Amino acid sequence: MTDPASIFNNWWLVALKGVLVIFFGSLALAVPQVTMVALTFYFGILVLLAGVLIVAFALQNRTTVAHWKYFLAEGVIDLLFGLAVVVNPGLTLYFFIILLGCWLIFGGGFQIWFAIRHRAEMKGTNPSLINGVVTLALGAAIAFFPVSGMITLSWIIGFTALFFGSLLIVAALQMRKQSKQL
Repeated sequence: MTDPASIFNNWWLVALKGVLVIFFGSLALAVPQVTMVALTFYFGILVLLAGVLIVAFALQNRTTVAHWKYFLAEGVIDLLFGLAVVVNPGLTLYFFIILLGCWLIFGGGFQIWFAIRHRAEMKGTNPSLINGVVTLALGAAIAFFPVSGMITLSWIIGFTALFFGSLLIVAALQMRKQSKQL
């Protein structure tokens, strides 16, 4: 059974996490390009590590796993992709943002097509049409202005981090109050 006092007495750890999340959010808002390149670099490191683990798995299990070469191929692809991201995270981010924009254009276009195709069944305002137009416009803006899209994405991350960090601090203060009552 969990002792509530042991949870509530460590309220300061939750507060510290909240402060760190707010610090990250502030960085994302203050230096969005640096933040996004750093996150991309971090992603590259994770992919590199995943590649090393998958290659190790393939080689250790080559006598017991029938299709070990597929795992080896996956690991080598991860290593190459991760290396490309780590060597040039800015370029990787740039292409990712353009790809994100294209994906949104496609999704918005599909939603518009769906809304028009099924307008007879949709009574009143068609949310699919509105969503499709907004999604397509957002995708076009991101695809044609990727740097602005990257900054916007960093701002979304930053504001989200500020919000969740603030909630963590509020929760920590409630835990602190509760710990004094136990």
